[in-house]
Amino acid sequence: MDPEEIIAHEKDGTLLLTVAEAARQLRVSRPTLYKMFRQGLLPKRRLLGRTLVARADLERLIASIAEAA
Repeated sequence: MDPEEIIAHEKDGTLLLTVAEAARQLRVSRPTLYKMFRQGLLPKRRLLGRTLVARADLERLIASIAEAA
């Protein structure tokens, strides 16, 4: 997905992100994101066999990191 697609995707109001999309937003690898799930830093959702991340949860994590900095 190129940067323009990411920006358009963010503006479309998507509530759930794939693991790849969430990792891209955080600029971490997929294994790092799964590690964050295991550590309880970010909740994951399961839907029809897919692992997804709620945009609201991702935004809360980003806000908490920003506050801690």
